[in-house]
Amino acid sequence: MTDVRSGRVIDSVLVKKGFQRSLDGDHVRYRFYASGSSDPVARTKISHGMSGHSIGNRLLSLMARQLHLTKK
Repeated sequence: MTDVRSGRVIDSVLVKKGFQRSLDGDHVRYRFYASGSSDPVARTKISHGMSGHSIGNRLLSLMARQLHLTKK
């Protein structure tokens, strides 16, 4: 079974988990900062055009690994 998520759903979940969103040209970047830290603990990005499109299982797995999260 293919695990597919919408870019909008991923955006919503990451922001709810405390990631800071920023627009950077063609990408939306997400960074998570530990309390008192000026360097991000975890970060990833999504192509700006992907917000309304589906993101497949392989990319979800890579993003989850970058962010130290599970796909769920």
